[in-house]
Amino acid sequence: AQGLFVPLDWSRQLETLWRERIGPERPMHVVCQGGVAPIAALLASRQCDLWDGPKAVRSVILTSPPPWDEISGGISDSTSVERNFEFFSSPLGTLSYRLLRTTGFVRFFSDLFLFDANCDDEWLRRCVGGATLAARWPVFAFNSGLVGATGRDAELRSLAGPLLVLSGEGDRRAEGRAGYGHHVTNCELRTLPASLNVLPWEVPEACAE
Repeated sequence: AQGLFVPLDWSRQLETLWRERIGPERPMHVVCQGGVAPIAALLASRQCDLWDGPKAVRSVILTSPPPWDEISGGISDSTSVERNFEFFSSPLGTLSYRLLRTTGFVRFFSDLFLFDANCDDEWLRRCVGGATLAARWPVFAFNSGLVGATGRDAELRSLAGPLLVLSGEGDRRAEGRAGYGHHVTNCELRTLPASLNVLPWEVPEACAE
């Protein structure tokens, strides 16, 4: 879809950050949360004149990524993505964004889908503070299905370094991630206790370890 924030845009931003601020002498460990896992796969595997993912990325850690079938095959087509984005870009979509970024809704959504226990006040403060109107466009692109629309089977299977997939103990989607271990060479799957979806926030010490 023309003009949308495609996964390659996000990957190129990270590539530029690495080249300008980190440098080739320091290969990266890429840690990626949730539904943006396809961007990590693209970043680690992509090769062009200015970027060599297999050399720049030492390992990939995916926390609560999509089930294997979704990330490997893609979850939507370009027509659906464009239709979804047109809705979010409409006045009704912008109004919905204003409502969904309120503290009450963020707390409801987080407690229901993201956290094993209730979310904390710092989480709410950061979510609400970051959900500005200027930030709505990448949110619209992500929620339209753009990041996960294209399957990343080839990128994941070609990873040069190890892959670690982390799931929360209470996450019902964890079973669907078994395919990572079956299809990706040098892949390890782990489950972290007392967590559901946002592992780096829920159990930061266990996740970092």
